[in-house]
Amino acid sequence: MFNCIIPPFIIELYIIYYYNKSVIDYFFNTQQIALGLVIAKKEKILKILGSHIRSIRIEKGITQTELANSINKDQPSIQRLERGGVNPSYYYLCEIADGLNISIIELIDIDKKG
Repeated sequence: MFNCIIPPFIIELYIIYYYNKSVIDYFFNTQQIALGLVIAKKEKILKILGSHIRSIRIEKGITQTELANSINKDQPSIQRLERGGVNPSYYYLCEIADGLNISIIELIDIDKKG
């Protein structure tokens, strides 16, 4: 059904390493970083991911409604994801990748669009 064969913890490790390595290292090594900074970083990452998903969807000529229907979601949930208002689960990312007919790695590799 999905072209997702990478275990969820690998994706999580990739995201932590790629986007948050210095923040996470500092937090666990010194435990002095404010929770507000971590939340702000998380929100920024979710907005970047949502924007990337939106650009792929538009590039493929797919509407939010078409994507939503292809993965049994509603259009507002796709809108929230693209706006960065959702912290998607691994399964949700697999559904989105499947709906866009791309791999999960292509979905989260935001630098490739550069």
